[in-house]
Amino acid sequence: MKQDIVPAEALKKEFYSFDVSNKEKEWIVNHTMMQQYIVVTHGTQGKDEFLRDHPELSKTKNKTRITKKTRFGYCTWCHQSFILPDTWTIKKASRFYDQFETYECPHCHRKHELISGYRGLGNKSIKRQVTFFSRSRKSKNVILAKVVAAVLPIENGYRDCKLQTYIVGMMRLEIGKPTTYYVRNAYYYDGNFCHSFFWGEAGGEDDIGRPWIRRKTIGYGLATEWENFGFAEYADYDALNQIIKTSAWKYCGKDEYYTSENQPRYACEIEKYLDLYSRFPQIEYLIKSGLANIVKAKLNGDTTKPAVFWRKYKNPKDMLRVKLSKEERKWIFELHQTGKDVSVNALNILTIQQQLKRRCTLSDAIAVESCYWLLHGNILNDLRFMDLHSLVAYCSRQLAKAREKDGDNPWKNVNVGTICRDYIDYYEEIKRLGYDLNDRTYIRPRDLYEAHRHTSELLRIRHEAKMKAMRQKELELQKAGLAKQVKNLQSYVFTDGTYLIRPLRTVDEFIREGSVNHNCVGTYITRCAQGHTVIMAIRKIDDPDTVFYTMEIQDNKIMQCRTKNNVPVARGTAIDDFVKLYEKMILKPKQQLRREGA
Repeated sequence: MKQDIVPAEALKKEFYSFDVSNKEKEWIVNHTMMQQYIVVTHGTQGKDEFLRDHPELSKTKNKTRITKKTRFGYCTWCHQSFILPDTWTIKKASRFYDQFETYECPHCHRKHELISGYRGLGNKSIKRQVTFFSRSRKSKNVILAKVVAAVLPIENGYRDCKLQTYIVGMMRLEIGKPTTYYVRNAYYYDGNFCHSFFWGEAGGEDDIGRPWIRRKTIGYGLATEWENFGFAEYADYDALNQIIKTSAWKYCGKDEYYTSENQPRYACEIEKYLDLYSRFPQIEYLIKSGLANIVKAKLNGDTTKPAVFWRKYKNPKDMLRVKLSKEERKWIFELHQTGKDVSVNALNILTIQQQLKRRCTLSDAIAVESCYWLLHGNILNDLRFMDLHSLVAYCSRQLAKAREKDGDNPWKNVNVGTICRDYIDYYEEIKRLGYDLNDRTYIRPRDLYEAHRHTSELLRIRHEAKMKAMRQKELELQKAGLAKQVKNLQSYVFTDGTYLIRPLRTVDEFIREGSVNHNCVGTYITRCAQGHTVIMAIRKIDDPDTVFYTMEIQDNKIMQCRTKNNVPVARGTAIDDFVKLYEKMILKPKQQLRREGA
């Protein structure tokens, strides 16, 4: 795929600089790296480092506090060292994540992970991906986003680690204009940010001469252009909120969409939302009307057809193809207030039924929303005596009957949607069984649960009968094929007076051979009957009925020769000598004749 490469100098006209300011670096440390490490050392190295930090303890009278077993802790946040309590232990807090137990530093009073300073520091570097938002100097209504990769390395000296940063993404957002999004490929390795074009080629935050790549979509991990594995994502939402409040973006509906219960997990989610608003400002109307699920589906890439026609963005009401009454709009808003938004599938179902001019209410569509993909077909067109409204009413009566019955009934604790799915299954079953679809007795059985069980059982019996007939036919073909192959393989029979090689002659012999030797030779029946391979039995002359060794031959070559539990022939044994003799006396001459014939 051809990439849209843009020189760095061209981007400078819009983004001005590719530097990470000291203020931004401070924000990264204070907001994304609050939990760091307490590094544990001991012995001579740990003692020397500790005494350099605390020269007052080097006096003789204070040395009694330090023994050979004394452990020292160093906080990477406040850069203070202290004697580690004996109760503190280095152990992982979780089996699934590389996270260690946390303890509170006595100096900064922050909880940090307790790790060893002598092993495994290479994978303990703190890695973050941070998005900063700012206002364009050219227009207060233009939002600029800067994505920074930041690493606090500890592998090369945890006592003096310096924050490493590199700008990997730039974005321009403006209402009514397409979003421009640029990324450059980079990864962190051995204390430096590098470009993946050449392994080990150092980059650094000042390397702005590298070309940028323009992306068409906003995605996780910078649209996969930058390898951000292991980098936790953060964003300066306070700065973004301030820009939105004092610009044309204040009507974007972000605060209504991202409620306290629904917060963005990744920075790219808010970027995708703002990008969607810049192209379709009508999402404000959808959100404030209680139809936030439509926006969510659009952002997630889920289908919103046919309920929404996105191109009609000039009038928000024209965008909705589904027709809603005043009472239904009020109901949707009330549901939204309680945190129960109407699903897009329900709106899609209602839209389809309205287009087909079938009777259906919003309540009906909500009841069967889980059946959207099942109802998407032609089933409702096939039903002559039932539209969706009638189907929901029928399933509701079946649910009421199930709850009135004594004893265990799987339908007692389900909803109408579940029964609707069962009805669709039942309808497909009676079609397969050839029932009269004009007969209301079959279309609307009095007891759907029992009728469904009956049709399922009939189909099961029919399937078993069909499989039995197929197996019988296959068995007959196998018998005929094996009989023909046995005649053709008479020249392959061989004996040395002690052992005998002959073909397996019947289906029962194949099954018995596989059962006794605990192998898969029984699966070779069809292949042997069709002449694709040859299975030979090796027997003792004095005990010809006892399963011994099994051998496969293809193109006059021995493919395998095995005994019980798939154990191959051991070299130097009598059986090995016999097999080699068979190959010399029978197979080699046949190979020669075949070559001469060719």
